[in-house]
Amino acid sequence: LADMFDGLSRAPADTWGVEAAAGAMLEALHERLGDLQPEQLASVTRSLGYLRPESQEVLVAILDRAQAACTVDVSTGGSGDLGDGAAGARQVLTPRRLAMLCQGIAQLPLHLVPDGPARLEAMLPHIGAALACTPSVLTTLTLFASLARCPASEQRGVVLDACAERLARGACNLPAASLVSLSAALAAFVGEPA
Repeated sequence: LADMFDGLSRAPADTWGVEAAAGAMLEALHERLGDLQPEQLASVTRSLGYLRPESQEVLVAILDRAQAACTVDVSTGGSGDLGDGAAGARQVLTPRRLAMLCQGIAQLPLHLVPDGPARLEAMLPHIGAALACTPSVLTTLTLFASLARCPASEQRGVVLDACAERLARGACNLPAASLVSLSAALAAFVGEPA
């Protein structure tokens, strides 16, 4: 179900039947929240950012469950973007899946998730741990862009600096569409105190 929900979130906005199918799947997913693995919860959360259902109760339940299941897999080494699943017996998210979770939270409208910025702020320790895994530049960009909705703080500043350092080294390898996304993310921070 989580994969089908993710597929629906990638459909063009004017595709007939997407809203009805997504609503039915979201209802089924909501009933099975306890059965979803952390990486599935991250995928569902990212999809919510695109599909934007109107049920605040369902959104909050999914976000609560996804954030409660959130730990970062630092055992992958290297890019931290290879594979998903568990390291040892604990459930973990790769940096890529954590970026999906943060992206979904950041994209949800404030009228549906008024505590979205606080949720992102609570993710800062996880994002810092993910950045220590040296994720791909694209994953770093996704994390960086999601932090525009996070309240300014010293901890956010440290995480933004880590993102900026990683992006400065790898931005030249980003495709054009990702460079446009980077420009939009940087514009979101314009006017904030340094």
